[in-house]
Amino acid sequence: MNITRATVLTGFGADQVYLWTDLPSALTAYSESLSLSFKATAGTGQTYVRNHFNINPIIIDRSSKRQPFKEE
Repeated sequence: MNITRATVLTGFGADQVYLWTDLPSALTAYSESLSLSFKATAGTGQTYVRNHFNINPIIIDRSSKRQPFKEE
């Protein structure tokens, strides 16, 4: 099995890491490849993926996507 790409979602707690493989999906109705996910301590997901899978992940910062709450 090879990891073909990785994405790390950061912000608001633990990092969420998604890995895509060259294996077929375990769900026969889907044509996408098998994906796996796990959590990493906040701020460490990118380094973990680089060190253990030797791939540079796409980083998505969830904290920049949310608007602050405004009282009216």
